[in-house]
Amino acid sequence: MSDNPFESHTLEEWARKDPTLAEGVRQYRTKQIREGGEGITPANARSWTVHQLLTAEFPDPVWIIPGIVPAGLSILGGRPKVGKSWFLLQIAHSVGMGGKLFNLQLEIGKVLYLALEDNAKRLQERLKASKVPEDARIVFHTEWRPLNDGGIGDLLIELEGDDYKLVILDTLSRAVPGVDQNDPTTIGPIMADLQSLAINRDIGVLLCDHIRKPMGFAGDPIDDIISSTAKTAIADTILALYKEQGKPGAILMGRGRDIQEINLKLQFDQSTSCWQSEGDARELSLTERRQEILDALSAVGEANLSEIASLVDQKKSNTHRRLGDLVNAGFVTRQKKDGKVVYERT
Repeated sequence: MSDNPFESHTLEEWARKDPTLAEGVRQYRTKQIREGGEGITPANARSWTVHQLLTAEFPDPVWIIPGIVPAGLSILGGRPKVGKSWFLLQIAHSVGMGGKLFNLQLEIGKVLYLALEDNAKRLQERLKASKVPEDARIVFHTEWRPLNDGGIGDLLIELEGDDYKLVILDTLSRAVPGVDQNDPTTIGPIMADLQSLAINRDIGVLLCDHIRKPMGFAGDPIDDIISSTAKTAIADTILALYKEQGKPGAILMGRGRDIQEINLKLQFDQSTSCWQSEGDARELSLTERRQEILDALSAVGEANLSEIASLVDQKKSNTHRRLGDLVNAGFVTRQKKDGKVVYERT
């Protein structure tokens, strides 16, 4: 038997002692199998010269949801009852079947779904409502040891034993009971372990979390995640689902190291229990504001800039710009009357 300490225990034993040590064992054995370190690649190297960085050929990034969720640690936040769990199930369904999400084609892969706020009956009802087929590659657990008390090691062992592409954890609070999420010395190491598990395997780990109550200004996923300074600094991608006040839809916002800013307007389809994307929320918002101007002009006949801005409750500068767009597009006419510029719908 070898005297090497890395070979004197099973990976499972190392995981129970310390997940970090277990990861070291896994990497060491991988290098041994590949004959003396030949397995070191740009993807897992940890030190570089400038020449090495400039000449290295890196693999293409791995995407769980193209352009939205890359491999790594991601957080999906939202207020209670906005549809986060339905969205997570929709993601699991799309990955587990290699289907489409928001018209984006996803690569098929196995999903480990830790549904810690649900029971089997509720999951069954949601699966039926979402029309998830029996052969979807999703494994559900409704109980899991706390991440801060052996759960990370259990997760490492589970990932070593199967070829998972995505881990969904709903919710983070249930997974770390009793942990002060405002304290970076307690929540930080847990987040770092989860990120390492994801990055070292090129898989996604998606955590469901909560955001603060809207304060009357535009939301920002990074600022709004509860206890954000202790968590969002480590996570690779931050998503948040914002419910539109008084409207049936929602806005999905996203910020991250490897993605462009995401602002999607979503509508919940009751017939499929799935969220559908209507496109970029910012562009749609501009279109809606223009429509408000057209509706106001239809009601009053003609009006000047100040009157229109007051009618639609928009800033004069924004109203002026949108009126210019509408005039150029032929929807509105502009003319002078009694020394004032007035607008009228064509």
